[in-house]
Amino acid sequence: MLTCQITISELSLATDQIDIYMNDTETSMDIAIQGIDLNAIYYETGNEWEDTIIKDALISDSRCTIQTGNSKVADAWFSEGFIHVKGISKGITNTKISIYGISLSIRIQVHHYTLNKYVINTYKGSPIKNLKIKGAQGHKITWSTGNKNVASVSKTGIVTINGIGTTKITAKVNDRKVICIVSVSSKTAYRVVKDARDISKKKNIQYSQALRMSKNYYDCSSLIYRCYRPYGIRFGYTHPTWAPTAADEGRWCKNSGHATAEEAVEILSCKLVPGDTIYYSFNGNNGRYLNIDHTAMFPVMPMIHPLVITAWLLKQAVPATPLRNVCIMHQTVSG
Repeated sequence: MLTCQITISELSLATDQIDIYMNDTETSMDIAIQGIDLNAIYYETGNEWEDTIIKDALISDSRCTIQTGNSKVADAWFSEGFIHVKGISKGITNTKISIYGISLSIRIQVHHYTLNKYVINTYKGSPIKNLKIKGAQGHKITWSTGNKNVASVSKTGIVTINGIGTTKITAKVNDRKVICIVSVSSKTAYRVVKDARDISKKKNIQYSQALRMSKNYYDCSSLIYRCYRPYGIRFGYTHPTWAPTAADEGRWCKNSGHATAEEAVEILSCKLVPGDTIYYSFNGNNGRYLNIDHTAMFPVMPMIHPLVITAWLLKQAVPATPLRNVCIMHQTVSG
C-alpha cells in the first residue's frame, strides 16, 4: 500500500499580520501558504500524483484546522491552497491554524472609519451641523465639499448650510473616503417633507385608492398632493375634493418646467433635494402619461404602498434602483 510523504518542516505563511479596511470595496484577502507544494503529492515510489490533493486535503482533512478567536471581527477558512480572511467588523483577533501538526497564527486587525451622520436633510438657513469620524485615532482627517454653494465644511468637520441643492461632504483618512450626503431644500419644502414623514409613521394609516381622500386613507399620489396642497402647490389640479393621479402629477412637473430628470438617477449623483417627487412605472403600459403608476417623495419614501422599492431608502445611502419612465420634480416651493 502506498503511503504519502509530505515534508512540512518549512511550512509558513506569506504574512502573519494583516489589516483589513471595511471602507474598501474588497474587505477580504488571501494569505499564501508557503514551504509546501500544494499542487502535487509524492509517494514512496517516487511517482507524482497529478492532482491538487494537498489543496483539497486542507479543506477536508481533520488534521488541517482554522479557528478565529473572535468571529464577530473576522472569519477565515482554507480556499484553493490559501487562507481566505474576511473582515466583519472593527476590532482585533487572532486566527490559529494547524496544518499536519504545524501551528501557525495570523493577527487580524479590522479597521472601519464611520461618520456620526451619513445623511443630512435640512433647509436653507438651518444651523451648522457637526460631523465626526470614528475609528481614525492617530490619523490625519481631511474634509472637503463637492459644492460649497450648497454646504461648506471646516477642517474639523463643521458643516455650514449655504444654499438649496445636494452635495457630498467627504472625510478622507488613510487614503480612504467616508461620505455624507447633504440635501438642502427651502424651509417650506422641508415642512412638506416633515408632514409626509409624520403621516407615514401613523399606525392607523391605510392604503386605499377608492378612499384615497378620506381621513387616514392614502395612496401614493394623494399623499403627495395632500402634503403639498396646504402650501399652494396643486400640480395644476382644480378639483376641490380629489387628487390627481401620479401620471397627472408627473405630467404637470414636465409641462410646468419642474422636471430635473426624465430617467433614473442615483442618490449619490446629488440631483435630488428634500421635497422632490419621483414618478415611475411598475407595470408597463397603463395608457397614462409615460406609463407612470407610482410616485414617492424624497427622502421620505413612505412605505404605505405595497410595491414601494425599499432600495430608495436614503438612510442606507445606497444608489437608487434603476426605474423606468422617471420624472423628477424639483423644488416647487420657496421661502
